[in-house]
This record gives sequence, structure tokens and C-alpha cells, in this order.
Amino acid sequence: MARLGSLKIGPGPILSAVLAILALQNILLWRFLNFVPGWFYAIATMLVGIVAWALARTSPPHAHATPEVDRQGPCLRRILLLACVAIVIFVLGGEGRFFYANADWQVRDSVLRDLIVYPWPFAYRFDSQVELLRAPLGMYLLPAVAGKALGSTGADLALLVQNSLLLTLLLGLGSTLFTTSRARIRGLVITVFFSGMDVIGQWLHAHIYGYPFPDHIERWAFTQYSSHITQAFWVPMHALSGWFGAVLFLLWREKRISLGQMYAPVPLLMLMSPLGVMGTLPFAAYAGIVTLWKRDLKAGDILLPGMTTALTLPAILYLGAGSGEVGLHFMPLPPILYVIFELLEVIPFVVGAALIGRTSTGERATLLLVAVCLLLLPWGQLGEGMDFTMRVSIPALAILSFQVARAFDRAEADRSYHRPAGVMAVILMIGSITGGFEIVRALMHKPSPPVHCNLATSIYQNVDLPKHASRATYFTAIDAIPSIIRPQLSTMVSHESAQCWERPWEVSRFANKGK
Repeated sequence: MARLGSLKIGPGPILSAVLAILALQNILLWRFLNFVPGWFYAIATMLVGIVAWALARTSPPHAHATPEVDRQGPCLRRILLLACVAIVIFVLGGEGRFFYANADWQVRDSVLRDLIVYPWPFAYRFDSQVELLRAPLGMYLLPAVAGKALGSTGADLALLVQNSLLLTLLLGLGSTLFTTSRARIRGLVITVFFSGMDVIGQWLHAHIYGYPFPDHIERWAFTQYSSHITQAFWVPMHALSGWFGAVLFLLWREKRISLGQMYAPVPLLMLMSPLGVMGTLPFAAYAGIVTLWKRDLKAGDILLPGMTTALTLPAILYLGAGSGEVGLHFMPLPPILYVIFELLEVIPFVVGAALIGRTSTGERATLLLVAVCLLLLPWGQLGEGMDFTMRVSIPALAILSFQVARAFDRAEADRSYHRPAGVMAVILMIGSITGGFEIVRALMHKPSPPVHCNLATSIYQNVDLPKHASRATYFTAIDAIPSIIRPQLSTMVSHESAQCWERPWEVSRFANKGK
């Protein structure tokens, strides 16, 4: 057993496992739309097998990785420990329904329920309009298949298993970026609890406007950069998509994987979260430019992502259908509030990483790119809310958390950096209060009730969704779907009169039962 626990798993095989899961999600979308014949699935499966084999076998363009990284990959024992961390994170976030799930899960539960209950493909009728569910379904499709066989409880557990597995593989890849156990543990803690100093911003907001201090402290500004705990609890599909983009870029930068290995999974992440992929694009572009500049481009760097992009084309057409109704536009912000926001959320971490971190050209260029992204993103808006800023920022925030963690590695080796590292540690501890609030809320509330209605009904009973909100975030007219993937509908779903939940969504575990 000890020998088995010491077995090393390289980045290539881990990437192959990730790609297989993401590819299966995309292939299940084809089944949801039901637009291809049966033999097409066999061809797609063969293509996935070829790409997965190539990912596992492909070597980075340099014979040796940089000395700061773990060259052989994580051992099985480390993978199992990281699996425990991943499970705890998602269980506390409400998956599996052992703890409270945040209000965003009201709509999410309805999406999963509809995918379980109704035969594929199905659409919704709103008065005289027929509209198709048009959303990033990657996270839901495998659990929905499990739910069709095992019921809603089986689907909830399958969702927990799927997301925990993906996060385990992600953390396993990320752990190879550190050389010692001490550095890996420190990096894991910093990454998991990474957040801006929202508690200060919320205190200022409460002091100025006289509002009570809430249990979710990230809405104090007109925009938001979510803590990593918040991302995992509220929007795991966006989080996983953006985090994978960040880790893939960092592995490429540290010469652990080739450009083709970095690019290949990215298109498949679209079905998990287009916004997460959008946030990855600046870093993918940087990697491509550097590779071309160094004349390191290989045939596999084009062929591997080319094949996965071909698999993703139906998902791209599906997600893009009718998306013009959502719209990307400029978000005006009060200048003073913007400055305060950046001072609390971004600038201390960028400055700390610049002062303490490595001075290599690649490190400086990465930090500059992160800073530019995080300074510009608050000025963009997609649709009616803050989703563009919150979700597109995920890769940049994840990369910044890694750079901060690596800065502590340098401070540990060089005593002259102890004082700035101490200041950075205090800033990180203040930031970690944000994630602490999320965990406390999960523990203080009862597990969320099961959903009893379809999505066409729950969007009008959601506690956080304005009643006048546009449906374009979740639906699009069936005629807007490109004809090549437009489904022949087998089921029509209408608004129901039923109450979606048997009790209020937020109920304290410690409420007075005598009341």
C-alpha cells in the first residue's frame, strides 16, 4: 500500500482524464439537442481517445522543467488528500444537499431537475413563444444522466462526485507548481482562502449608508471580485472553468506542458462557462505569442486544440444562439468607489507579488497582464448583473493567488523579504474573512429544500432574481438556434402553478422551534 501511495502521476495523464470528462459533457449536449445520428458518437469517441492519448504522451518543448516545479507529478497519496479537500469544499457549498446551498442554486436545481424529468430534447412555452434552454450545461449533463437512472438524490451526489473529481485533478496539477510539501500546503491555503479585503469595504458601506452587516460581504461596491470560496460555493461551473484556464497557463509557463496541451482542454471548457474561457483568452494569447517569438511551435500545438475545437463547435453554436439579447456594454462606475475597490481587491496583492516575487521576465509579464485585466474588467457588463466582471476575472485572480503564494517561497529563502511578507500575510488574513463568512452561513442555515417545479416557474420565485429580469440569460427562441443543431422537440414545458419549495430557502439551523 505504501508503494502504491507513492506512485507518481504525471501532468499528461491527469490532463487526459480532465479532457475525457469535458469531452463527455460536450457529447452529451449533442444528445440533449439530438441532432446527429448514432454513428457520429462513435467517431467523436474515437477522436476523444486519440486526443487523450496524445495529451498523455506529449512532452513539453523543453527537456527539463524549471527547477521550481515538481517534475514527476503528484503521488497517489497527495491526490487522495486533495480529493478530501475538494469534497469538503463542495459539500460545504451545498452540493449533495448536506449543507445550505446559496440562492443561485434555486435556478440551478431547476435546470438539473428538468434535465432529469423531461425527455430530451425539450423546450419551454412562454405564452405564444417557444424557447429552448440556452445555458452552459456542462456541469449538469452527467449528473442528469445519473438522475434519470437513480433519481434526484443520485443526481445531487453525482454532481458532487463530478465537481470534486475535477477539482481534485485541478489541485493535483496545481500542486506540481511547488517544490516542497511546506510550499504546497501554504499555496493550497492561500489559494483556497484568497480574497480581497471585502470586510473593510463592507464596513465602510455599512458605516456610510447605515445598513446592517450582511452575511455575504462582497456586494459593497457596484462591482465584485469574488473570493475563491464564494466562487466554489455559488458558481462552481464558472470557478472550475476559470481555474483550469489559470492552471493550464501556469503549467505552460513553467514548461510542464506544451502549448498544445495547454490549449486542447480550453475549448471544451466553454460548455462549463464561456465567461471562464473568456478570462483565459488573454493568457492563452500571451502563451501563443511567446511560443511564436521563440519559434517553439510544433504540429501538435495546432492539431490537438484543432481537434477539441471541432468537438466544441456544436456547443459554441448553441451558446451563441440569441446571445445578442444579453449584450456586452460599458459599465459606468463612480471614480472614487472604483479606486477604493481596486485598493482593497487588487493593488495590495499585485504590489506584494512584485516586491517579493521572482524577478524573471515571464513572472513580471504575467503579473502585468493580471494587473491590466483586473484594472479593466470592472468597466464591462454583460446582461443585467455583474457576472462579466465576477466570472471573467476568475483566471486572473487564480494566477494572482499563485504569484502571491510563490512570493512567500522567496521570502522564506531570503530574510530581507520577511517584513513585506508579514504585511502580505496580514492582508491575506483580512481577505480570508470573506470566505469565512461564506462557510459560517453554510453552517448556520439548514440544507436547502428540494425543488418541485420547472425552470419556467422557478425563475419567477427566485429570492435573488428580480421579477422583471430578462429570460435571455437562460432561454432563447427556438428559431434563433442554428438549423444545423436545432432540435426536433419531443416535449413542451409550460409555467406551473405549484410552489417550487416546500419551505423558505433560508432557514436557520438554530431557529426557535417553538415559534
